[in-house]
Amino acid sequence: MPQLNVAAGGYARSVRRSLPIDLLLNGQPIRSTTTIARVNAYTWALFTSLPTQPLELYSSYLGSEHAGDVTISRLCLSPTGRDITTRQLPYTQLPVGDSPRVSIYDHLQALQDAVLHADLGTLGVEDLEPALTTVGP
Repeated sequence: MPQLNVAAGGYARSVRRSLPIDLLLNGQPIRSTTTIARVNAYTWALFTSLPTQPLELYSSYLGSEHAGDVTISRLCLSPTGRDITTRQLPYTQLPVGDSPRVSIYDHLQALQDAVLHADLGTLGVEDLEPALTTVGP
């Protein structure tokens, strides 16, 4: 699969890719779908669905080193309800414009937290390297 064009600071046309992420729920493989999209030069969006579990997580990352901050917005749909959150971090803590990898790590951490909060068990990642290879350095 070709890598995403992640030239920081440039204008990028919107690109969407499915990420090959193998998730484990309570130590057992679980079907999941994770999609990443480069919306523009300063915005990444990720979506994960667990088809066998009632849980979906949507995350968006907007920021640039010139603005100094990153805004992270999330929508989590689970048995415990609908949760919408927004937070800001210094760009130096989450440099999303440089690489989508930091967004992927953050999204997966939020997914683990959402699974715990929904009392669905413990979520793990079996092999993240294929997904990281898909998006490049």
